[in-house]
Amino acid sequence: MQVIRPLVPIEASSMREHFLRLRDEDRYLRFGGPAREGMVDRYLAGIDWTHSIRLGCFLDATLRGLAELVRSGEHAAELALTVEAPFQHRGIASDLLRRVLVLARNRGVRQIISYCLADNQNMRGLVRKFTGRIEFDGANAAAHFSTGVANPLSFWHESVQSANGLVGSLAQQLIGRGQAAAGGSEPAPKPIS
Repeated sequence: MQVIRPLVPIEASSMREHFLRLRDEDRYLRFGGPAREGMVDRYLAGIDWTHSIRLGCFLDATLRGLAELVRSGEHAAELALTVEAPFQHRGIASDLLRRVLVLARNRGVRQIISYCLADNQNMRGLVRKFTGRIEFDGANAAAHFSTGVANPLSFWHESVQSANGLVGSLAQQLIGRGQAAAGGSEPAPKPIS
């Protein structure tokens, strides 16, 4: 089951585990250079949760994709997206970006920029899909996305997304408890043949 919902500060450990599960090259693309455990820990310790939004994509209650949106000006924000290798090319980055665009729009952000390496094909694909634009500067690039203006429909869309995330999280917790209980002292029921 896929659930996309906002992260809260107590979930920094889930972010850490997610970053450390990324392939070295994906972590390099995310942080713009080699990122070992110590760098990831320093990054997480420095997060200002009050001026940022983090959306996580949970698959079977494990964080597998992450969108981080940090305000960089009155109407601008910077975006970083990561998806673990086994789960790439399944639409997770697109789902995260689609939701980030709505959240940003409803908070007065008009432009989102994502700095990346010029050879980051996944980001270039998102730029094409979401009619953004990309500027190249040697080995580096900047992807730009416009959010549009908030309206009643965008606020409704955000509320539906929030409700879906909440219901999905509760369902994942209940499923996890049910599986833990089935794995306890009593054997799982056998199917009728």
